[in-house]
Amino acid sequence: NQIAQKIKTLIIDRVTRPMTIRWCGGEPFISAVYLDLLEYITEKSNPLIRHTIQTNGHYLQSRSDLILQLAPSIASFRISFDAATADTYSRVRRGGSWSHLIKNVTWLMQNQLPFDIAADFVVQLDNYKEIPIFVELCAALGIKRIIWQKMWNWGTWPMEEFLEKNIYDSQHPAYDDLRRIFDQAKQPMKY
Repeated sequence: NQIAQKIKTLIIDRVTRPMTIRWCGGEPFISAVYLDLLEYITEKSNPLIRHTIQTNGHYLQSRSDLILQLAPSIASFRISFDAATADTYSRVRRGGSWSHLIKNVTWLMQNQLPFDIAADFVVQLDNYKEIPIFVELCAALGIKRIIWQKMWNWGTWPMEEFLEKNIYDSQHPAYDDLRRIFDQAKQPMKY
């Protein structure tokens, strides 16, 4: 791949000061370009390169060798949940498997890897009432950091549907209920 080759020669091979690469914008553990770059970086073993990896969590065990090789250079590992139950997960993360996610996250946590592991939760109308039980789920899994995120419309939804789901908008009719739920969960709410 020409893009990967350019990144290798113009960026990776020229790293002379500490940098962190954020792997996101798709699933890094199935992207051919990302996998090529991650394997290349692992082979180079430049201690100045650190990683923040955002993943949907579905490929953790199938990419365990790569994760274990990268572990010393991973600064942060973020797993997208966006739900606290299988039912909600099936609605907000279409095509994903809740049981597979939980199995993979359990595997990751049991390995006691030397990097920060955080749970991402994009707050929306379909999942906000699960915030308190999501906090409990993370505690049960051993995840100490939750990243609450606002929705963004990257052209995923028609504007009317986005406005209906975007409960984090202070103009949303259920916004006050969202604030109550965050208070109930004893979690900070970004404004």
